[in-house]
Amino acid sequence: MLGALQGVHAERIDVWLDEDEWRGYASVGVDAVLHVELAASCDALLFAPLDANTLAKAALGLADNLATCVLRAWPYDLLPDDVDGARALKPVVAAPAMNTVMWRQRITREHVDTLCSRGAAIVPPVAKKLACGATGHGAMAAPEDIVTAVLTALAERGTRVCADVGASAIGGGGDGGGDDGDDGGGDGGCLLYTSDAADDSL
Repeated sequence: MLGALQGVHAERIDVWLDEDEWRGYASVGVDAVLHVELAASCDALLFAPLDANTLAKAALGLADNLATCVLRAWPYDLLPDDVDGARALKPVVAAPAMNTVMWRQRITREHVDTLCSRGAAIVPPVAKKLACGATGHGAMAAPEDIVTAVLTALAERGTRVCADVGASAIGGGGDGGGDDGDDGGGDGGCLLYTSDAADDSL
């Protein structure tokens, strides 16, 4: 995905791990809380690939790792009274990737619909050979299509992107399949690595 961002001046990518969340945090009100800082400093939040486990957590509002904590701190589905010019809503884009049967589960559709109802943009998976060896729908969409979706969502907000990169994008499990496991990010952006995608490797 970095290759797809070449035209967006991907000059610096910061990589954050789950263990970085509280590393170095010692003083309340003095030290920064990482997930809050990332949510405040980036203009778009991208989950690519969005595995079934993280999808479920996002839909249910769970926040047990850095990526899901950033989502909970992300201003994209606020109550009407909380939305004003000083705290405008910011886009969330997700590119699901998982085994075909997992993708076709009714619960998966419910979780995707939940994210859509909150304003997230979904880049649907495509059909190809998956990491499990089967061929079918569930592979992550082409990086170029995902980047286009992010830039469209950003509109005139700029190109600072905070991306959650599942284990398959780093080289672990996940059913993004084939060459879909590229990293993602943007100018002054960051990558959040979560091991959750390993749960979808079968």
